[in-house]
Amino acid sequence: AVSSEAESTTFTVDSDAALKVYGMDFDAEVLNNDLITLVPYVDFNKIDGAGTGLHLGVQTVFKFPVGLNLQIPVTFEYRNFSSNYVAQYFNTIYELERFSMLSVAPGTPKAAYITGDALKDGPGLNGFYGDFAFDFLGIAQVGGIYEHYKAVAGSDSTGDASADGAEDTSTSEAEGLGTLSIYLSVPALEVVDFKAYYNRTGITGADDMFKFDERSMAVAQARYKLYPMVYVVGQAQRLWEYDAAQGQYAGVDSYGMGVEFVFDF
Repeated sequence: AVSSEAESTTFTVDSDAALKVYGMDFDAEVLNNDLITLVPYVDFNKIDGAGTGLHLGVQTVFKFPVGLNLQIPVTFEYRNFSSNYVAQYFNTIYELERFSMLSVAPGTPKAAYITGDALKDGPGLNGFYGDFAFDFLGIAQVGGIYEHYKAVAGSDSTGDASADGAEDTSTSEAEGLGTLSIYLSVPALEVVDFKAYYNRTGITGADDMFKFDERSMAVAQARYKLYPMVYVVGQAQRLWEYDAAQGQYAGVDSYGMGVEFVFDF
């Protein structure tokens, strides 16, 4: 159980408990050559006191035999969930959801929300998940995750993205809602390195993927090597902060500059 003071932006944990998850899986490598590797798989999981989830997917590695070690791993997965099941309990916004499920259930911790009565009779979800990652010779790395869900056909739901904390926006059942995460890192430049991360929930379509509002968070940082072991750092970020007056999280933009000292041992 979690409680919060009206004039405080922090939560007080009154009690805690473990959440158990059971599962079984099967995979088999069906193709592996100089150009591609294919590994189909199936997972079935059960959250104790909550729902079940079925995952059917394929892990693929695209290879480029050009004399360099260039590979792009890609995963695509079909998902079928009961209303009170989440595929990734420890997701990118877990540090928020462990205390409060954002606008879905303000003030309710994630474990309590998933195992509570409110979700037990809700519609199930169909959807898909995809991710990719690419490392170009250690010079730059880029990767992304996208997942999209809609209510099972025949339900009266408008298509909640999942119990994973997506916004309860108004959208048709046919559209559903999605979540996008993208990262970029350029660590190999001699003087400057750059990192960026972007996350958005409650996505209703392609034109809703890249916006900065109460459903987005992002961090971008650049470091300039001024002297050996001394860096000038610039950072811009959009994070969620708890608004005690409104009883929910809100997007806040901030910018900063600083000096960083790095010592290698």
